[in-house]
Amino acid sequence: MQLLGNSERKTGVAYARPPFGWSLWVVCVFTSVFVTRVTLAQVGDDGKLNPVPSGSDESAISDEGRVKELGERVEGLKERVHESKSRLLLLKEQILHDVIAEAQVTLVHRNELGASFTIEFVRYTLDGVQIYAQANNDARVLDHSRHFQLFRDTLVPANHVLSVEIVLRGEGGLFSYVDGYRFRIRSNYTFYAPKAKITHIDVVVFENGGGLTTLEDRPAVRYDVRHEDAVAAPAATPEIGPRDSDRSISQ
Repeated sequence: MQLLGNSERKTGVAYARPPFGWSLWVVCVFTSVFVTRVTLAQVGDDGKLNPVPSGSDESAISDEGRVKELGERVEGLKERVHESKSRLLLLKEQILHDVIAEAQVTLVHRNELGASFTIEFVRYTLDGVQIYAQANNDARVLDHSRHFQLFRDTLVPANHVLSVEIVLRGEGGLFSYVDGYRFRIRSNYTFYAPKAKITHIDVVVFENGGGLTTLEDRPAVRYDVRHEDAVAAPAATPEIGPRDSDRSISQ
C-alpha cells in the first residue's frame, strides 16, 4: 500500500484529513452556518436580533398596516361628523333664537265691500318697498279671492309704515250715475312691531257709514291689529296671493 502523507485510501477514494482533526473541522462548519444565519437577521429596537421576515410575513405586516391606517381614518371621519353635527345644532339654535328675537309680521287683505263696488287694482308697500300688487284683469282674481295673506316675514323691532293704494269701480245698481265710476283710496298706517311677538294686521276694505252716506264716501280702509307670542318653530309660510302672474304691476 502506498502512503499519501496523512491521507487514507478507502474504496479507491482519498480523503484529506483536516490538519487539526475532525472535531475541530465540525466546529468550524457549525460556526460558519450560525454566523450566516445571524447576518440574515435584523436588529430590533431592544437590541435583540429579529429574523428577517419572509415574503408571506412581509405581506401580512403590510396588510396589518393598511388596516390600522384605515381604522385611524374612520375614527377621524367619525370625529369630523360629530363636530359637524354639533355645529349644525348650534347654528339651528342661533337661527331660532334670532327669529324669536326679531319681530314677525303677517299682513292679510280682506274685501268686505258690497255689490256696489269692484276692486280694480291693489298695491301694498311696506317701509317704501312694494310687497304686493295685482290688477283685477280678465281673470278677475281679486273678485274670486276676497281674503288672502299677502305678506309674512321678520322685521326689526321698530315702527313701520304700511301704505295701501286701492282703485275701485262703481257697479251702479240703484245709483246708476256711479256705474263705471272709479274711486282711488290711499291710506298710510304706522304700527310698532314688538320684539319676540307676531303682529297680525288685517287690511279691511269696507263700506263706511249708513244709508244716508253718499256712495262716494262709503269706500274706506281700516286696520285690525293683534299680537301673539312668537313660538320656537314658526309655522311654514303659506302661499302668497292671489296673482295672475309673478310680474309686478304698476299704474
